[in-house]
Amino acid sequence: IQEGINLMKTEVPEVTVFPKSPVMLGQPNTLICHVDNIFPPVINITWLKNGHSVTEGFSETSFLSKNDHSFLKISYLTFLPSDDDFYDCKVEHWGLDKPLLKHWGRENGSAGSKELLGLGSGVMNLLFLGLGLFLKFHQQKELIR
Repeated sequence: IQEGINLMKTEVPEVTVFPKSPVMLGQPNTLICHVDNIFPPVINITWLKNGHSVTEGFSETSFLSKNDHSFLKISYLTFLPSDDDFYDCKVEHWGLDKPLLKHWGRENGSAGSKELLGLGSGVMNLLFLGLGLFLKFHQQKELIR
């Protein structure tokens, strides 16, 4: 009986938004709104562009059941990336006190490349530092001989 009671419990959905492929300005792409941990399977997913409702260019899956008896649903939005535009996936569900907005903007798509660039620069600096120390140590060793 306890298991049956747990199945009736309303869950809080988990929402993530990401592009289907790497974002290139002016190149068509698809935003994916992945909504997981849905129970009961009643939900409203809508898209906003720059704060305004999107009325075309989107589709969604039916509810996909999971082993834990919850569901997931995916919504797709075709878009043309631009530095000026931002998007929100809006999720309404009984498990939420108010609609949940998951934001995606150009900065989301490029943050990883900025981090990689910084990491690459740091690694190169360490390599040059190591090379410089090696050469200095090697020169001092030659002078001692």
